[in-house]
Amino acid sequence: MKQALHQIANVALAGMLTFGGGGSLALPGVGGVFSVSKTLGACLSPVEAQNATREGRFLSFNQIKRMNGVGDNATVLNRQVCMIDGQPYYRFTVLSPSGPTINYELRATDGTPYIAG
Repeated sequence: MKQALHQIANVALAGMLTFGGGGSLALPGVGGVFSVSKTLGACLSPVEAQNATREGRFLSFNQIKRMNGVGDNATVLNRQVCMIDGQPYYRFTVLSPSGPTINYELRATDGTPYIAG
């Protein structure tokens, strides 16, 4: 089943890239959103992101993770806050217990996943 979902995701993503679909793909139970079309802007320094959180402009990274079902003990491989289409998003990768990585792009102000469009 897991392999079948992975193959479906690869075929759908390849189709969107090949045929110019400007959307995103999210698989139920897999987590994360794989975006195809976006405008990636500047990324904040860790200090800038921390200050924005302290000032209440962003939710904390732990809040964002919990809101999206990422456990406190999850292995986060990288994390940054970048502007996507003019809005701040936490961009991070989580190593799942079964091995593959899951990429997340979640709006820093409310935890909403990035959806291209």
